[in-house]
Amino acid sequence: MINKVSETKDIDQVYHLRYFLSDLSECLSHEHQQIIESGIENFVFSQQMKISKNEFNYLKENQGKLLSTKGFLFLNSLSTKLTTESIENKDLIDVVLQIECNLREMGNNHIFIDLTRSNEKEEVLFDLNTTFRLESIHQDKQTWSIKMMATNDGELIIKKYIEDTHRQIENVSISIIFGKLMCDMNKWNQLQKYFQYLLNDLSSNHEDLAWIEH
Repeated sequence: MINKVSETKDIDQVYHLRYFLSDLSECLSHEHQQIIESGIENFVFSQQMKISKNEFNYLKENQGKLLSTKGFLFLNSLSTKLTTESIENKDLIDVVLQIECNLREMGNNHIFIDLTRSNEKEEVLFDLNTTFRLESIHQDKQTWSIKMMATNDGELIIKKYIEDTHRQIENVSISIIFGKLMCDMNKWNQLQKYFQYLLNDLSSNHEDLAWIEH
């Protein structure tokens, strides 16, 4: 359900789930800290899956670029994840997705937890909006191999956007910056709903009210 909400970007449901999502990410962060303390720096996770030709072509066109998940990403080595598109089997392509995670390069902002230690099968869960670099796509016999590297580039982009906004507008809160981002992306309907939720939740003397009403 959480991933469905994230993928549809329904601002109503996202806002109502915001505390739950925050708590879940905090739990993942706590578990991730145990991985950091283990001293292991490099992890490689793989999963066989079937994707549509459209999805495959999109990935081929974006080799070397950054990709971000819209929700939580769960990999299970013993399962085959089917594409969400309603298509016939002949349009499915067998691929092996391989994700490498180097803790030294990722830093502490990139959150994932390895569930393998408590199960016989290899499992890993990545936090919301995890960013990956699509390193390469090549064919091995009848199966295509897709290699991706977890990266903190997404965090750096977010940090730069916040810093640039603070240079333009002093003393503006993260809540208002998020609204500005939706404005920059021309998400007018979502922006209106988001600000309405803020108006309903904020106290009458809250400093953000002036920005919203303006």
